[in-house]
Amino acid sequence: IFEAKALKKKFYLIEYFIKNINFIEYIKFLSNRSKFNPIKIREFKKYIKNIKSKQTLNFSFKNKKNGYLLVESFINHPAYSLSNIVIGKYLQKIKGFEMIGVVRKFDYKSEVLFRAFGVKKLIFFTGANIFERIYYLLKAASINFKFKNINQSLNYKYEGIDVGMFAHDTYIRYLGIPTIKNIDSNYIIFFAETLYAINFFKKKIFQKKNISGLIQSETQFTPLNILFQITLNNNLDVFSRIGIEKFTVRHYTKWSQRYSNRMSFSQKLFDYIYLNYKKKGLIYFNKLYLSKIKNKIFG
Repeated sequence: IFEAKALKKKFYLIEYFIKNINFIEYIKFLSNRSKFNPIKIREFKKYIKNIKSKQTLNFSFKNKKNGYLLVESFINHPAYSLSNIVIGKYLQKIKGFEMIGVVRKFDYKSEVLFRAFGVKKLIFFTGANIFERIYYLLKAASINFKFKNINQSLNYKYEGIDVGMFAHDTYIRYLGIPTIKNIDSNYIIFFAETLYAINFFKKKIFQKKNISGLIQSETQFTPLNILFQITLNNNLDVFSRIGIEKFTVRHYTKWSQRYSNRMSFSQKLFDYIYLNYKKKGLIYFNKLYLSKIKNKIFG
């Protein structure tokens, strides 16, 4: 059943390719991935052309050899990728980082967007092939076979990374089931995918020297959370966007923050505002939420 679902995804990928990719431009793209754009969507082509002509956010800076800044783009929406890139360009200006895009294989839209902003290095998350899927399913099953109940599995760590907890988190997200009473086949699949993601990121990314940090706006669910955890576990910074048209950035610096939502903020900051600016704070708070209710974005 699992392999049937994997095969179905490949058919969707072929369908997407036919609908959205210009084949002639794609051939040109394979010869020069920085110059050509194979995406058919007219608005997207116009936007990429505009970026290249104006060299938007193409800051001049001295590379201080401060290392590489990973910029993730796993959510299949150009606005998600764009906000991460914008944050990356400003951090590049401030710190002198060189950006590396981290994208899913065959996500040509994200790749074109990165290259338009001058990002030359990309790492592609390929996903497991059939032999790797079999290997990790067997590995996940053998690990969980030893556990007497789901709680023991939830506490399981692999190479210092919380596997069970986030396999559970992904299970809830994609199956819409609020909790798991017993270890089942679906849980084993998510557990296996989590193990694969840990080995992939550690081998393909974190064996490289001079990684300085990560920009990643979605910090939950496999494989995104695994990349997030490994970065923090290596004592590296993570910068995470909050907001849409207007946004700010959450700065993660500690392993203990791996369960902290990016919309949370420090207790120290809250206490300072509460003690010194309580009256102004309440006025602003009421104004903010009234505007949310009026614009139907409260929730």
